[in-house]
Amino acid sequence: GKFGCLTANGEVLIPCLYDNIECLGDGLIKVQKGDKWGCINKNEEETVPCIYDEIGKLRDGLVEVEKEGKWGCVDSNGEEVLPCIYDWICVSTGNVSVKKDDKYECGYISRPGKEGFTCLYDYIYDFKNNFAKVKRNDKYGFIDINGNEVVPCIYSEVINFFEGIAAVKYEN
Repeated sequence: GKFGCLTANGEVLIPCLYDNIECLGDGLIKVQKGDKWGCINKNEEETVPCIYDEIGKLRDGLVEVEKEGKWGCVDSNGEEVLPCIYDWICVSTGNVSVKKDDKYECGYISRPGKEGFTCLYDYIYDFKNNFAKVKRNDKYGFIDINGNEVVPCIYSEVINFFEGIAAVKYEN
């Protein structure tokens, strides 16, 4: 069978023409044609062409896309923001984290299409309370949602911020 979308009133919004379908938010709908993925809007206009092997999350107006085992991101109009050259990507509010050649990078993307990576880390954890724990050379610190290192990677252990306070362990 094929997938489509209905309104809350049962009215057909998108006819059942797709092999798979998922609402991403902000009026963007992820669709699969054969083995390729893309995005359409509520008017059935293709905004991201069905040329990708996978479509990830939509966040901050950017869509994570995968082609031939490599990840990048496009804007909601299908314009490439980061090329599909990364092993992993995670778009967060205000920044993006990527992995390439076993190194993680995090930074702010200044639009249109210019990378603004500011930091290199061995690992970037999920953002919680507007901060992400980061690891570099077996030491930990924190970055903010703009990719700025707010706590240097000098601690042997850190615990996420809660109400403006983070616990840290320091060893020489």
